[in-house]
Amino acid sequence: MSIVYTPEKVAEMRAASPLNLEKAKELASKFGGSHQSIIVKARNLGIAYESKSKGSKKVKSTKKELTARLRTRAGLPDRAGDLTQADLWKLCKILEC
Repeated sequence: MSIVYTPEKVAEMRAASPLNLEKAKELASKFGGSHQSIIVKARNLGIAYESKSKGSKKVKSTKKELTARLRTRAGLPDRAGDLTQADLWKLCKILEC
């Protein structure tokens, strides 16, 4: 169900500024619509919206780092990589590194 944004509803959204997910859900239940609709309308009207951070992504090791760790664990001499990245991940799982 779509929300008809009357001037009173828009004023209430502006009064709740800056909006966040919690506030958007509260307004959505009050207005009888979805919180996504509230968020989109707020952004279209220039009302501040604070999105929650997505957190940091885990960064994989580079092929060079994996090769060095595997060679160290396996006692192999240092030299230019001759293993594919898929091979390195398989070996790393086996060696628990």
